[in-house]
This record gives sequence, C-alpha cells and structure tokens, in this order.
Amino acid sequence: MFSLLSMAARNLLRNKRRTTITVLGIAMGLSLVQTAYNLNFGNYTKLLDSGIRGTAGHVVLQHPLWQDEREVEQVVEGSQALAGALKADNPEALIARRIFAGGLLTSPTNTIPSGILGIDPEIESQLSRTDEKMVEGTWLEPGDSKGILIGDTLAKRLGVGLKGRVVVMAPAPDDPSESVSQLFRVRGIYHSGVATLDNFTGITTVEGAQPLLRGTDPAHQIAVVYGDDTQTAAAFAKAEAMALGGAAALSWKEAVPDLRSFIQADTQTNDSFFFVIGFIVVLGVVNTMLMSVLERVREFGVMLAVGMRPGRLAMLVLTEGVLLGAAAAILGTLLGAAFTYPLATTGLDFSAAYGETIETAGVAMDTLLIAKYAPTRMAAYAVSAIVMTVLASAWPAWRVTRMRPIQAIQHL
Repeated sequence: MFSLLSMAARNLLRNKRRTTITVLGIAMGLSLVQTAYNLNFGNYTKLLDSGIRGTAGHVVLQHPLWQDEREVEQVVEGSQALAGALKADNPEALIARRIFAGGLLTSPTNTIPSGILGIDPEIESQLSRTDEKMVEGTWLEPGDSKGILIGDTLAKRLGVGLKGRVVVMAPAPDDPSESVSQLFRVRGIYHSGVATLDNFTGITTVEGAQPLLRGTDPAHQIAVVYGDDTQTAAAFAKAEAMALGGAAALSWKEAVPDLRSFIQADTQTNDSFFFVIGFIVVLGVVNTMLMSVLERVREFGVMLAVGMRPGRLAMLVLTEGVLLGAAAAILGTLLGAAFTYPLATTGLDFSAAYGETIETAGVAMDTLLIAKYAPTRMAAYAVSAIVMTVLASAWPAWRVTRMRPIQAIQHL
C-alpha cells in the first residue's frame, strides 16, 4: 500500500500546475458549500430560538384541541398553579403563560378586528424580547390589567398615541350571543417587524386578557423554555407525568411544526444546490484524471508487460484520486473555516435592503445574519468531497483495466 501511495504522489507531482488547479477547484467548491451551510445554520439556530422562545416553548402545555383548532374557548384552567408546578420540576427554565384572544379594538376614531395577546411581562421580556422593540412608552408592568401595547401601524390606524384609551369588544365567555368590553390605556407602542403583530395585535398582561376567556385562571399556553434544546426530552417527560388537569404536553417540534417544516424544506433546497456544485467539481476531476491516464498510456503498457496486474494499476489511479480528494478536503475545510469567521463574528448586514427585521415563517428575525460553525456538517462535506473525487476517478481507473500491453506500448 505504501508503494502505491508513493507512486500516486509522484504521479500527481509530475504535473504540478494541473494538480494544483484541480485541488484548488475542489477546495474552493468545498469551502463555498461549507461557508454557505454555516451561514444557513446560524440563521436556522436564530430562527428556531426566536420561534421557540417567542411563539411556543421547548415544552408547551395547552388544551388537547388547541394545536389543530385554536378556538378561544380551548383554555387550560388553573394556569398559575400549573406554571408553579412546572417551575418546581424545571427550576432552570423560564415558565410563561400566554393568552391568544381576539375581538374588535376600538378607539374614538376607528374600529379594527385585532388579536389580543396576554403575557407575563417579566418572563416575556426575556423570551420574545419585544420589550426591545418599543418605539414609544414603556413595557408592561406585572399585573397591569388595564395597560396595553400596540404596534406602530395599528396605532396609526386607530389614531391613538401614548395614554390613549382603547376598548376591546369580544363575545362574552359564557354567552357568545352577548359581548364583553374591556377598557385599556396605551402604555407603549412597538415595532416588531412582524406584520401580524404590528398591524393587528394588542399586547396586555395575562390578568388583562383573562376577562375575555371563560374558566378559573385560564390561559391558552403554558410554555417551558430552556436556554437550548438539550433539556427538551427531560422536560417533556416531566410535563407528561404531571396531573395536567386535561392539558396536553407538546414538544416544540409539535408546537411549531410550520417552523420546523420550513427549515427542513430550506435545508433540502440548499443540499440540492450543493449537489449541483459537487457535480460540476466531479466533472473537472474526471477530466483531470482522464487526461492523466491518457498521457501515461505507454507507461501503463510497459508496467502491464512486466507483470503488473490491471487491478493494481486501477488501484494506483484510484489512490491518486484519494490523495487529490484528501488534499482538497483539508485545504477546503481550512478555507471554509476562514471564510466563515467574519460571518460568525461580524455577520452579513441586510438592513439597508430589508430594514431592521424580516419575517420568516411568521417569526421576526434581525436582518443581521450571523453564521455559526457546524463541525459535523463541515466534516461530512469534506468526506463527501473525498468520496466524490474517488468516484470521479473510477472511470479512468476502469479504462486502465481495458488496456492491452502491446497496443498501449505502441500508443503515440
């Protein structure tokens, strides 16, 4: 084996220019794929983090039918007690209650159908970070049952500003044929970048939204949020084992399926693009190896004539492919890591084109895209580069096995 490696290395070094160009071509293609995936991986991580923290949780307790129907009457009662029990089981997690109600938001000048989001302000400020999006006024205080936050676009449509009064009118919880009215005062105006929030959503406390629901201490969701996904399985098992009072426990993968599907579809699209790049690189390698074989036909003929078996000659050509692929994989990975570094530290800023935020799968994301190293994927792409290079060498290697010593020696 050592003799094959030695011969293969010498053969590659015979034409240093061609070998260098081939290695650089493979390496640049590999580094492009790795850098692009690292940028996507950073975006996926941020998107998942924003979606899980802001719209659901790593584990969610809710009415069994809420996920499919989302009817306002599908509540979990005793939400404060359930939140306390979850906190006791998950002391390191943040426990958030949420209400998703709706009705007519009325001001002295206009009436607009709107959603009403009820939150625990202290907890939510650590999760969705909507408090950082305030353009006027202040964030809600805990227990403020009369305060409301509205989006900047909604504020303009309603014609209200800070300290303005708005009324939420909704069907009465116990009798839908009747209506209930709730008076709020505008504590602040925000801009989230999500059209649904900015145009049609008022944010109040859980206590402020509960009169719009039926039951005792109701909420639609109780979310368990950790710093990352590593605790999800354990938290889910604990939630399932609790006496939930008719509530259903879901992991984030079940609670936000659209977000997960978007990432999977986008990953598949990118993988298809990466495959096209790899195929183009393979064509270049095939050309290089075939030229190398054709230039050495007489040499191969002599080697066959003195007793070298065709299979060993084919192994020599494949070994050259392995060395080309290995050199390109090492160089490409180093370049991929180097190209990723500024994207991971400084990022790619699209704010000039799209503003400060952009909506993706219903989640507001910063337009500053930050890459994140994905070592497992980078290693997988490097191994794939080696495998594809060896496969590209297979046809030239097969051609070597079809040579006849006399004809090969006479080849001009």
